[in-house]
Amino acid sequence: MDAYRSADIVNAKSWGAIPYFGRWDEERAIREAHKHFIVDEARMALTNNGVFSHCLPLRRNVKATDAVMDSPNCVAIEEAENRLHVQKAVMAALVAQPGSRGLGAGDSNSNCTNTDDPTTGTTHVLRFHQLPAPASSPQSQDIVLAFSGGLDTSFCIPWLLERDYRVHTVFADTGGVNADERVFIEGRAIELGAALHVAVDAGPALWEEFVVRFVMAGEGCHGQYPLLVSDRYLIVNAALKRCDELGTKLIAHCCTGMGNDQVRFDLSVKVLGDYTIVAPIREIQREHTEMRTYEQQYLQQRGFSVRAKQKAYTINENLLGLTMSGGEIDRWQVPREGARGWCTPRAEWPLVPLQIRVGFEQGVAVSPDGKRIAGHELLAKLNDAFARYGVGRGMYTGDTTIGLKDRIVYEAPAWLRCLQRIARWRKRSSASRRIAASRSSRSSGSSSFTKASSTIRSRPMSKRSCGRASVASTAR
Repeated sequence: MDAYRSADIVNAKSWGAIPYFGRWDEERAIREAHKHFIVDEARMALTNNGVFSHCLPLRRNVKATDAVMDSPNCVAIEEAENRLHVQKAVMAALVAQPGSRGLGAGDSNSNCTNTDDPTTGTTHVLRFHQLPAPASSPQSQDIVLAFSGGLDTSFCIPWLLERDYRVHTVFADTGGVNADERVFIEGRAIELGAALHVAVDAGPALWEEFVVRFVMAGEGCHGQYPLLVSDRYLIVNAALKRCDELGTKLIAHCCTGMGNDQVRFDLSVKVLGDYTIVAPIREIQREHTEMRTYEQQYLQQRGFSVRAKQKAYTINENLLGLTMSGGEIDRWQVPREGARGWCTPRAEWPLVPLQIRVGFEQGVAVSPDGKRIAGHELLAKLNDAFARYGVGRGMYTGDTTIGLKDRIVYEAPAWLRCLQRIARWRKRSSASRRIAASRSSRSSGSSSFTKASSTIRSRPMSKRSCGRASVASTAR
């Protein structure tokens, strides 16, 4: 307690048990044993009207009480914003090259961050534009919106139109949606007022640039989450290509100010060129806290309907899987049955076991059940097959760049329970084969292992072991 007396600043040190990360009930005993470390009103009263600081993530009533966190003396949220600017500066130094687009002196409408390149002695200037004011001239400004047809992107179109932008939408199809949904997305964009809508097939690129590497790595983010947001960079590429075709430097996205997606979008855009980012959802967050409710009312007041599921959840789908947030998920409650995408509920699982044999070449999956097909088609086929058995569904709690905790429900049937396990098995078996090959080469002079086939089985399980898949593989 003496440390608090007459202090001007109180900076709380984060603590946590890594093995219990995200396991609230299991961590309870540890929290109770150390609760005397919590910063509360009584301790802050000993200070010289001190400021409370924390590097985040800052958990309520674990590291500080509600009263301390909601006090005007708490500057933790303001501190969190610094992380975003640091990330931008680091990215500029690591990726930007002298003379590339987006590097140059700032102007009166730009906030500029200068970063020195220690390898060349060159100073790079990266522009971070503020939200442009509505156009004052009769001529509307062309802007490209990354569009998916969901609640957030649907809200963005009329919001931008009312600020005198001419909206062009781009849907980067990275898998996860069928033909009917693609037709709906295009119709939705036109209904809401988009001048033109373009769809881009990005599934093959997602397979080649991300999925193949993930499978070879055999690991997820923090050892559990299959990083289903890996398509964001491809979405940015598609949107910027459309910007270049239209001759505009304005690009819009629907990211909030709370998660990592805004960082993925913003940094990708800034690294690839001198574009101005408009983020409507971040802007309205300055005035509204119940975002989804506000967006729904905004659309309905203008005569636009909202899908029932979109009223409760934010849903992102691609070739790797899907994520869901919003509603009770954001409130740290048990997800309701409605928080479900591809994976069927336990009562609907098939009673007949499923077996699929996947052929590999040079570590890349190429053929399910002996039929060679494109990689993105193979992944879609496995997703569909194993989702019927409830495989690949989970919940993930992770850190965001700005310091907040983020919680999602995810479903990744093919990756999480099938290809990932094959990759891990192949890592172990490859080590054994290398030893055998080394011994063999001493006598025969050469050894080669380039092809393999793996069998994935899914069968009905008890509730305790739901969605379990077994893997067997042989090299040839």
